Amino acid sequence: MIEVLVSKTIRNKWEKLGWKYYHTDKDGVKEVFFLNPDAKATVIFKSSNKGRLLLDSTNLTVTDEIEELIDETREELGLL
Repeated sequence: MIEVLVSKTIRNKWEKLGWKYYHTDKDGVKEVFFLNPDAKATVIFKSSNKGRLLLDSTNLTVTDEIEELIDETREELGLL
């Protein structure tokens, strides 16, 4: 079974809007990526053993729906 860092519910909400889910978990640093190939946009959530959050976005137009998804994802990852 492939490990995922966010629930299927959250992934489905992102994917419904055209975003693809990826993640890495290496050396105590976890990163969750959502990529939108059509908009050439990315949203990256990153946490480390120090509990920091890096929310990085490129070419992102933040709609109310995207803002809500970012907040839900941050909460699920424990990054609030």
